[in-house]
Amino acid sequence: MKVNGKEEETKMDAKILEVRPKSSGTGQLSPDLLHRVLDVVANLLFIENLDDLLEEIAQTVTELFPIEQVVIWLAEEDGLRKARVALGYSEEKKSAIQGIYYTMDEVNKKKNEAIWISKYSWFFPAELTIKDGLDERDYLTADDNVDLLVPRKNKDDWHELDYLDVSIISKDGKYIGALEIEKTKDGKIPSLETIQALEIFTSVCSVAIELAKQRDKELAIADAAEKRATQISRILGFSRNVLFLEDTQNVVSSILKNIQELFNFKSASIMLLDEKERFFRYFALTGYTSLEIEYAKSLRVPIDAVQFDISPEFMIGRNAYYLPAEKLTSKELIWEIYTPGTFGDLQKKLEMSRSHPDAWHPLDNLVFVIHNRQGKVIGLIYADNPKNGLIPSAETIDGIGIFTSLVSIALENAKNYADTLSAKEEIDLLNSLLFHDVTMLNSSMRDSLEIAINASLPKDQRVKYIRGTLNNLDRMIDLIQKVRRLSSIQYLDSSSMVRLDLASVLKSQIQRSLENFKEKDIKGLFDEFPEQCYVMANDLIWELFNDIITYSARNNYSDRPELRISIMELKDELTEKKFWDVKISDNGPGIPDELKSSVFNILPRNTEIDLSDVGLFAVKSIVSLYGGRTWVDDRVVGDHTKGSIFHILLPAA
Repeated sequence: MKVNGKEEETKMDAKILEVRPKSSGTGQLSPDLLHRVLDVVANLLFIENLDDLLEEIAQTVTELFPIEQVVIWLAEEDGLRKARVALGYSEEKKSAIQGIYYTMDEVNKKKNEAIWISKYSWFFPAELTIKDGLDERDYLTADDNVDLLVPRKNKDDWHELDYLDVSIISKDGKYIGALEIEKTKDGKIPSLETIQALEIFTSVCSVAIELAKQRDKELAIADAAEKRATQISRILGFSRNVLFLEDTQNVVSSILKNIQELFNFKSASIMLLDEKERFFRYFALTGYTSLEIEYAKSLRVPIDAVQFDISPEFMIGRNAYYLPAEKLTSKELIWEIYTPGTFGDLQKKLEMSRSHPDAWHPLDNLVFVIHNRQGKVIGLIYADNPKNGLIPSAETIDGIGIFTSLVSIALENAKNYADTLSAKEEIDLLNSLLFHDVTMLNSSMRDSLEIAINASLPKDQRVKYIRGTLNNLDRMIDLIQKVRRLSSIQYLDSSSMVRLDLASVLKSQIQRSLENFKEKDIKGLFDEFPEQCYVMANDLIWELFNDIITYSARNNYSDRPELRISIMELKDELTEKKFWDVKISDNGPGIPDELKSSVFNILPRNTEIDLSDVGLFAVKSIVSLYGGRTWVDDRVVGDHTKGSIFHILLPAA
């Protein structure tokens, strides 16, 4: 007898060598046992489902042989040997054992150390397991209430840590699994004759296993094809809906529903970029508890946290990133979705081991990036908690990637639709207010003229009413021109734009605009401007800055009014595109926090339209045309009464 091709004495001490299967005395198989084995095996060939077949094989082993506990292992395509059946154990034990796996390197190493019995059988005595050191897998296949380190009483006795491995070999000689004996009924080590019969039984079972695996593979291919066809059909259906304009909330709800149903995830969420605050916010979630959703929606996820999730090292496909839990640290945990007050549980999850390499970990992140037409990141889809508990396949990743491309179009269409509706509503409101004010001005001018033509009125009084009429006429003309210009902005595109030097535009426009407020003696201050700060714009850019300067100057009643102008270079952290941030700060009365978000809007009011209000609406419209954004901050943080800073962010050219 040899161990791994070497003399036994060179591998084991004499005591261990005494523990091995031995002949029962006859040296031959019992004809009756052989007939029963062959009769039973013939029936196994007709079981089509692999799991049913393996259960039947394990059951048959315990009926034909003095075996009480048996585990059947199969070598999977991922290179791991996994437990598929565990018979003779409690349901809890069975479930735990079926989570065990070994790498093929571990399997081969154990075979090299084990006692080779015959062509396909190896016996691994408890003494070797104890010598090598126990791991948690050894405890799972043994009884819980037994001291595993207690020595064997008799060399023929079966020890809780013994196991007999009979390999399952394919028709072309490849290892496809093993039938492993974990415990015998009589508490004795099986005889050589029993092991020979087990080998015959296993060799015939291997044919049935191969047939069942082939059938399973064919069914899996057919199921995958059907599933893929269903996915494509649903995706195409979604793409048709994308052609129709919908509100963002409806689009997002449809997206999450499709992620769950098409790709078999229990949970999903969408984060969208808040352009103003430069944070990502959860816009919608599904599959989470109400407390988790409430907490998630309260988060303001910084761009650098998102950048970590979509680092190049985690890219697994087009717009797809897989961040395994093992790569997370406590720093990133605060952005995970959890119930408030249970952060400690989240940290414990971080320390949890993955049950097997293909298993989904509770803290895994599967992320899909949503871009707009310009390639800018506008949102993220998080697909979470796969229904099968496994890391999604490449096909699933690819399918969601395609779906995400359509999502980008859908969200942008929804945004454009919302912007169009908003613009229309604003123009309608502007026209409505214009009609109101023009009517009032006309009425006022008519009244003034009727008074002025009264011959009995002194000349100086008639001149006064006529001048008032002319002033109202100028005001009406200005208002009409302003509204007409604003309405035209909605229909402009980038074809009219040229490359302009932002610094030159600002310097010339500031001087011209302040000429209209000479009586206030407003001081214009310039910080040092960057060299060559170019933007793509048209002739509206002068109007843009004039409107902001006019608003600040008109509302500034300080003893020493001033405007300070600066230009800073900014980079979008996600796309690394460059922008120019123009800051126009004043020391006027400022804008209260509750009005900051609406300062660029036209709001319905019962009084006449203030042309400076119309001007700020024009600012927002022009900046949007240029692909930028605008907002207002306090000049002194936390104290709006110290003045305002108007930001105009424009893409660099």
